[in-house]
Amino acid sequence: TIDVYLGTYEYKGDLKLAAGTRVKSDVSSKVYVVGSDYKLHWITSETVADEIYGSTWNQGIIEVTSTYLWKYATGDDVSSTDDVRSI
Repeated sequence: TIDVYLGTYEYKGDLKLAAGTRVKSDVSSKVYVVGSDYKLHWITSETVADEIYGSTWNQGIIEVTSTYLWKYATGDDVSSTDDVRSI
């Protein structure tokens, strides 16, 4: 099984989310984008998300536990396409 296979690897810590990744917590509907500073930047509305990512903005969002998500610092909110360019 997969557990047997994974058990052969040494745990080296959590994976780091790549810049540009859209992510949300399992207990909240807020969607964040990981900036080049590796901080979480809240995308403030569906309208903003649609302007930046298009009509399929809500696809490909990674859902993680709130415990994992809050290991990241938060940065400035994303309220426009200009904001996302500066992170």
